[in-house]
Formats: sequence, structure tokens, C-alpha cells
Amino acid sequence: MLSKENNYWFTIEPYTYAYTIDSRLLLFNTLDGSIIEENDENVINLVRETLTMNNLSVSFFEGKKLSDKNIESFISKLRDTFMGDLIEVNHSCQKPIQFISNANILDFDFKKEKERLFSNINQENVLYFLDEVTILINGNTSLTDFIKQTWLCYNNDTALSYLEMPLDLIKSIGTSLQNTNVTTINIIGSDLSRHTNINEIVSFFKTLPMNVEYIQYGNSINDYITTNIIDASTLNSFIPNTNITYIFIVENNEELESTLLLIQKNLIEKYKIIPFFNQENYDFFQNNVFINKEDLENEPQKMNDIYAKHFINLNHFGKLFVSIDGNVYSSLYNKPIGKFNGSFKELILKELSIKESSWRNTREFFPCCNCLYQWLCPSPTKYEQAIQKSNLCTINIG
Repeated sequence: MLSKENNYWFTIEPYTYAYTIDSRLLLFNTLDGSIIEENDENVINLVRETLTMNNLSVSFFEGKKLSDKNIESFISKLRDTFMGDLIEVNHSCQKPIQFISNANILDFDFKKEKERLFSNINQENVLYFLDEVTILINGNTSLTDFIKQTWLCYNNDTALSYLEMPLDLIKSIGTSLQNTNVTTINIIGSDLSRHTNINEIVSFFKTLPMNVEYIQYGNSINDYITTNIIDASTLNSFIPNTNITYIFIVENNEELESTLLLIQKNLIEKYKIIPFFNQENYDFFQNNVFINKEDLENEPQKMNDIYAKHFINLNHFGKLFVSIDGNVYSSLYNKPIGKFNGSFKELILKELSIKESSWRNTREFFPCCNCLYQWLCPSPTKYEQAIQKSNLCTINIG
């Protein structure tokens, strides 16, 4: 039982993320997703005083402060959600010590730290940032809205527009990824079986240590295909294959419902559902893709991820796309970083040097910069560029 006659150490748990904007405070339990919002000045000052480099989430608390009903209520909520506590000074011979993340230091200068990090990159180790590479081996170089959003390819090429990536270039890309941290190579094309050297390509990638995904559109499945693209027009002729991961493209509620029924009916375990913005289905995206506060509540997050979202885009970082002509992109909505010339090293260094690059695109800009949930929300996606709206959410920012 707390008493106004006693003095306490006010503590905020190391797994509690705190963020303030103006006269608003957010506390988030990264273990279970519990959230507390406050706008009382005394409560905010208490938290700000505690989460500094000097105090490291532990500060002296006079019991008489419990006379303030707002502080008393806040302490009660803090304890109920296991995000903090009051410890009697008499129970501790000295101030308790906490080890906490920089993400939880309210006076930590993230802007200065960001400049320091990107100006001191170890050039010899940049290849270890690379995690996933998508290679377009045939089709054409036309960047449609579909391929920009999904990094997938439809079979819609005419004889005049059809192109192939040379086998030597494909092998050079694959060879350069050995002894890196790349975990996945995605091989895409309008029709992979149509590539003149498809058998040699499959044989070559079998020699590499990473996972290789062959992503094909339509119902014509070859032995090496691991992922199949399905759209609404082919649902009726769908034939399941337990060895394949299915990517379902949906553009409206009807297609989404039909897809979910098909998945349930065929007991499909390996699948992804990817919404496609067609310029006319904004309401569908608002209802099914946009983030709302309920999406963030009760959803645990790693403190390291919250910290990282201040510096890099967790959706895009480490991923590159190589087009048929050898152009390398971090986002197909942006200009190519450059052409592949035997190594990704210089291309990665260039990507990291550009403040507005896809890998460094964070929620530091308006209107997200005015939102309490700025760093709890996922990093920006390709949909923000497709819809041309920087905050795909329904959260009241004010």
C-alpha cells in the first residue's frame, strides 16, 4: 500500500518505451503491447525527469506527490500494466540501477546519432547489410504499377517486348552474393520456363548456400517453381500443390473473401495475400491496409526494432531489385542506384549515403513527426508511394 508519508524510487521498466510530443506522453509495454497515454503536465514532467541520461529510468519520488490525483492515477495505471513502480527508499540502501536502451532516453539526440552512424560506415562490411535480392530474368523492363508495388511479374509480354537477362550476368550476381548475409534470392519473370537458359540457371543456384525462390505467375507450374502468383481471374481454376507457396493478389473485399474461402477449403498453409492499389480502391486500402490504434495495441514489439526505426526502414533495408538490364533498385518508385558491375558494394554505399533513399526512409516527416505513435507504426511501405500519402493510418495525430 502506497503512503504519502514515505519516499520512493520511481522506476520505469527497461522494456517500457516512452515518447513525448509537446504536452502528450505515450508509454508502451514492448512485452505485451499495453499502452498508456497522458497529457497531464506533472505526469509528463515526472517521466521526462526520470528518462534522462543522468537518471536512467530511476528518480527520487516524494510520497506527498501522491496527493496529486493525476499522478496517483498514473502510478496506478503504470503498476497495473507492469510498466513501472514505486520502491520504498527504506528498502534500498542506494538508488537502484537500470540498464535501458537509448530508445528510452527522452533527451537522447537521435538526429545527431543518425548523422554519426551514416558518416562512419565501415565500407569493408557493407555487404553484410544485404539480406534479400530479387532478380528479374525475363519479360521486359517496363516498370508497371504492379511490379513497383509487389516486386512480382505478370506474364503479359508480346514477342516484341520480350527480353532476357544474360546467363553470365545472372551467374555474376549469384556469385557475388556468396559469403554475404543474403538469406533469400527471388527469381522472377514473365514466364521463367521461357528463358533460354532456365535449366542452367536452376542448376547454378542449387550450388549457392542461400534460399532461392522461383516465383511464377499462372497455373503452368514447373518442377523448380516454389512460389505461384494467383489473381482473382484464376481462382476458379485453382489446383492446390502442397509444395508451393501461393501469393494471392487482391484488389477489393470480394476478392479477399473469395481468397480466404479458397485457402480454408483447400487447407493451404503456405501463402501470402498481397493487396494491389489500382488507383480506384482507396476505400479497400483504408479498411484493410491502413494502420489504426487497435492494430498497435496488445501487439508486442522489440525495443531494438523501435530504436532501429529511427534510423532505417525495416521494410526496405537490406533488399535490392535487379532488372533485366542490370539496373539495381532499392525501390522501383525511385531511380536506379546504378548498374550491377560484379559487386553490390558500391551500390550499397551509395544507397546508404542518400538521406532520402528507400533504406533510410523513416517516419521523421510530416504528419508522422507530430504523432505519438510515430515510432510504433511500421516503417513506410511501397504503398505510401503508390497512393502518394505519407501516413497510411487512421490514428488521430493531434
